[in-house]
Amino acid sequence: REVGLGKLQAALEASHGPALSETVTTVKVNVTNMGDRAGAESILLMMEPPAEAKMAPKRTLIAFDKVYLEASEVRQVEFNITAHNLALADEQGNWKPQTGVWHLRVGDTKQKLNIVSER
Repeated sequence: REVGLGKLQAALEASHGPALSETVTTVKVNVTNMGDRAGAESILLMMEPPAEAKMAPKRTLIAFDKVYLEASEVRQVEFNITAHNLALADEQGNWKPQTGVWHLRVGDTKQKLNIVSER
């Protein structure tokens, strides 16, 4: 299994950022069937919040897709990252953009990609 990743950067304004449902960036992953038979692979997209985030889960599954590939086939899978994915709930339950470095883990969670969210 081979997973290709690129760099990406997302910027959020803490006070006047995008609507929570708005896509702020897209993650594209190339999935290659390295075998000689058709098969399926589940692609998981997990996010880890910035280290300074208080009371946040260590890792959250935000998207997944199951891809069926013929032998030696390569297919690109896309995941949209929304402003909601880069936000955390405060003590009152209101979603607020969380600035800092977010980490993405794709596939088997061994691959890591950073998203930088700046004020």
